[in-house]
Amino acid sequence: MEWWGALAVGVLAITVFWLPGLALGRVAGLRGLPLTASAPLLTTGVLAPAAVALAAVGVPWGPASAACVVALAVVCAALVRAWLARRYGRGPVPPVPPGAPGGGAGSRRAWWLVLAVTTGTLGQVVPVALGLGRPGRILTAHDAVAHAVMLRGVRDTGSASSLDVAGAHALDGVSHSFYGAGWHGVAALLGTWPDASSVLNVAFVVPCALAWTLGVAALTQAVFPARPRAWCWAAVASAGGVALPLYLVLRPEGMVANAFGVALVPALLALVTGRPPGGPVLRWGLVVVAGAGLVLVHPNAAASAGLVLTPWFVPRVVGWCRGRRRRTVLVLGSLVLGAVTAAVLARALLAGRTAAIPVLGAEPEAPLPAWEALLLVLGGDATEMGWASGMPVVLAGVLGAVLVRRCREPRWLLVSAALMTAWFLAATSPWPYLTDVDRLWYGEPRRFAPVMAATLLPLAARGIDALPSAWHALRRHRAGSGAATAEAPRALPLAGARRLVPGAVLLLVAGVPAALGLVQLVRFSYTGAGQSVVADDAELAMMHRLGDRLDPRGAVLGSSFSGAAHLYALHGQAVVPRDYATVEDDDLRYVRTHLEDLGADAALCDALDRLGVRYLYVDAHPWNVLPEHLELRTAPARGARLLDSGGTASVYELSAC
Repeated sequence: MEWWGALAVGVLAITVFWLPGLALGRVAGLRGLPLTASAPLLTTGVLAPAAVALAAVGVPWGPASAACVVALAVVCAALVRAWLARRYGRGPVPPVPPGAPGGGAGSRRAWWLVLAVTTGTLGQVVPVALGLGRPGRILTAHDAVAHAVMLRGVRDTGSASSLDVAGAHALDGVSHSFYGAGWHGVAALLGTWPDASSVLNVAFVVPCALAWTLGVAALTQAVFPARPRAWCWAAVASAGGVALPLYLVLRPEGMVANAFGVALVPALLALVTGRPPGGPVLRWGLVVVAGAGLVLVHPNAAASAGLVLTPWFVPRVVGWCRGRRRRTVLVLGSLVLGAVTAAVLARALLAGRTAAIPVLGAEPEAPLPAWEALLLVLGGDATEMGWASGMPVVLAGVLGAVLVRRCREPRWLLVSAALMTAWFLAATSPWPYLTDVDRLWYGEPRRFAPVMAATLLPLAARGIDALPSAWHALRRHRAGSGAATAEAPRALPLAGARRLVPGAVLLLVAGVPAALGLVQLVRFSYTGAGQSVVADDAELAMMHRLGDRLDPRGAVLGSSFSGAAHLYALHGQAVVPRDYATVEDDDLRYVRTHLEDLGADAALCDALDRLGVRYLYVDAHPWNVLPEHLELRTAPARGARLLDSGGTASVYELSAC
């Protein structure tokens, strides 16, 4: 029954993340694969900025307000399209890409594409389900609890603004920083049925996996519009051992927002570089909406998209301006004006706020030996997570690059793939200055590793698509190299399932180990596989019992790396500190350093009273430890009464204060 509930939440998640974008994109003129792939981008692009505006005027966030925002956006898009049609005429009907739905062979190819996207998505979701075992388990990963807390904060405060969501970490509930809440605002609309932890896991996994596979297929369509078979290969190869955005969700990272952001990047690349119908005004309007959504999901993902798109933009801007001074002045002036406007808006919106985590001040990861970094690139998975079994896909990408090296349209993607690879190698190198190219990504190259894979996958799909022809040509060459007088055997055309065999074998070689590695990583992330976890099944059962037993007005004091922090995410129970991002005040600092004096220190009781603490959450084996963070491994010798136990944790009620 648990999995039936999770399946229902999965369908709801796809509906909530896709339906608003589908409505807006359809009215704006998108069709087929570009529409479906862009939908979650457009959803966040409409809802995330609207959440900031609604919070500013005091309108609570929820399904009703979100529906009104979407309806207004759709009406505005329809009015703009009608105005453009009256002013400029409808123009010629854009050519339908080969393989698009419409009957005959195109309809059959569309069904093949649906099957390929389903395969690529299930290639990520099914291993997660197998490793998870039960859908309600709690993810043990560094940032996961912070995202769970922010998600609960959106529901409790009625604000999904990126300027307010970080207040969920604070002791006073007031945000003093900016944090992209694009994912949180949409995920908060899912509710908490059948239980909050199952909803969290579905929201972590399903939108990320489906958006990634659809985006990769759409990017391949944009680069190779005349090769519908390559679109299908790209969708399947998206789970074929390469760097998955889902890896960033799992242990030890828990970078949920960053993972969803990089999963959306391929769709943005397709929207910018493809040729969707509707004309340039609607097209670039959608790009602006999608770009805003990506920035408010996670700025890291937007930075990755900007880096990949540089080889596409620069030649076009230079060609447009060549020999025309006015155009050059216009471009330079627009860049300056845009930078000034962005700076002014950022200063106005972020007045008195900082980044939730200081980007440039983050401690970068240690450099890697050159051979190890090169192996990560050749393995297709530069996240250093899972089993790097993507070398066949990488080799297919090299073949695809060789095949299209003289073609004009995909040339920008070749340059982008080379640029992202060089960026990763520079970031992992020990060389001064070069090693700092990843500072916008907190000094962690794995944050843009899936985007590097996204630039490779369309080329790999092109290479896989060429394998049957290459094999057939090789057989003809060998047959023709026999005796000079011998007549070469007649070449039989490759058709039907025979054309699928080489690519299917290649992707099975890459995908099966990747799926097994993902099962292992998920099992390690949720059950520990012999190591400490946030909460095992027994502790989670206790946490559910506590949801009915604890006074919601009394706060629970516990380590951020135990199940205590999840009591707020699961049941709305007040917790001190909320998570590892909570900034200590004087009272919490005093409690952390004097808790062993419970029952003998009146000042300690005063501090606990000001914090609202009535319960203690003791965990003998928290999954992580950080300096100057609260630890509660043993029960106090006096002044507390046992309420319940489960796994390695116990909860006590204060009796000394």
